[in-house]
Amino acid sequence: MLHLFAFSRMGVWSRFTTFFTNPGCMKASDLPKEFRDVGIMSGYRKPDMPVRLYLRSLFQFHNETLNVWTHIASCLFFVYYAAIVSRDIDLLREENAPLLCLLITSCLFPFGSALAHLFNSMSVVSRHVCFMIDYFTISLYAYGACAANKVYAIPVSWRGSYFENYFMSAMFFNCVITVVVSCYTRFLPVTRETKILRLSAFVMPYVFGMLPCMHRVLHCEDFDSCYGAQFYKQHFIDNLFTIVFYGGHVPEIFFPGVFDIFFHSHQIFHVVVVIATWHHLKGIVIDSITRPANHLSLLAVSPIWLLLLLTLINLITVIHFSIKMSDIKKKQSQKNG
Repeated sequence: MLHLFAFSRMGVWSRFTTFFTNPGCMKASDLPKEFRDVGIMSGYRKPDMPVRLYLRSLFQFHNETLNVWTHIASCLFFVYYAAIVSRDIDLLREENAPLLCLLITSCLFPFGSALAHLFNSMSVVSRHVCFMIDYFTISLYAYGACAANKVYAIPVSWRGSYFENYFMSAMFFNCVITVVVSCYTRFLPVTRETKILRLSAFVMPYVFGMLPCMHRVLHCEDFDSCYGAQFYKQHFIDNLFTIVFYGGHVPEIFFPGVFDIFFHSHQIFHVVVVIATWHHLKGIVIDSITRPANHLSLLAVSPIWLLLLLTLINLITVIHFSIKMSDIKKKQSQKNG
C-alpha cells in the first residue's frame, strides 16, 4: 500500500511539474529573425503549437512570462483604481465622460499588450497581427488621455483658443495615422530606420496630446490649481526611463543571455509605463475635482462616441493589414514550397 501511495504521489507531482514545465523552449539561433529580441538568447516558445499550450504557457517560465503578467496585473490594477474613483465621482455624468474614457482605455491597453505577448509565438503571421492589435489598443489609450487632457488639464489661458478648438480633431487624425504607420512598418525589413519610424508614429501623438500637461508643469498660473501638475511632472520623468529601457534594451544588451527570463528591458518597460500611466491618471482625477470651469472644455460630441468611432476605424485598419500580411506569407510559403 505504501508503494502504491508513493507511486500515486509521484504521479500527481509529475503531472504538476509537467504543467509548469516550459513547452519546448528554444534558443534564438534556432528561430527565424522575426521571433528574436535583442540580447535575449534563450527562453523562446516553440512556434506552431496548439493554442492550449500557449494558454498553459501563461503559468510557465519563458522570456514572455513576465511581459504577459506585468500587463495582466496592470489591467486589474486600473480596473480596481476605476472602481475607487467611481466612489467619489459620478462617471456617468456628461462632464465626467472624458475621465471615464481615460479609465476605460487605461484598462484596455495593458490587456491588449498581454494578449499580444501571450500569443505572439504561434507563427510569423500571428506575431505581426498580435502587435498590430497592441498598437491598436495603445492608440485608443492615447486618444482617451488626450480627451481628458483637453477637458481637465488644459491651461486656463488656452481655453477658447484655436489650439483648444482643433485639439481633438488633430488628435483623432493622429491616432488613425499612428495605427496605419505602425502596422505598415511590420511589412518593412527590420532595420534601425524602421524602428525609428514606428517609434515616431507613437511619439508624435504622445507629445501633441500631452502639450497641455507640459505647459501646466512648466508654466502653471498662480490663479490655477497646480496640484495635478505635480503628477504630470512625475509622469514625464517616468517616461524618460521608458525611453532608456525600450530603446536601449538595457540591461540585456550589455549582458546577452543573462536576463532572458527575468528582468529584461521589456518587462521593466511595462512596469514603468504603468507607473507613468497611473501618475497621469492621478493628476487628471485631481484636476477634475479641483480646477474650475471644466464644463467649458467639454467636447461637442461625447468622447465615448468618438472613441467608438476611432475603435471602428482602427479595427478596420488592423484587419486590412492582417489579411494582407497573411496573404503575403502564404504566397512566400507556396513559393518556397
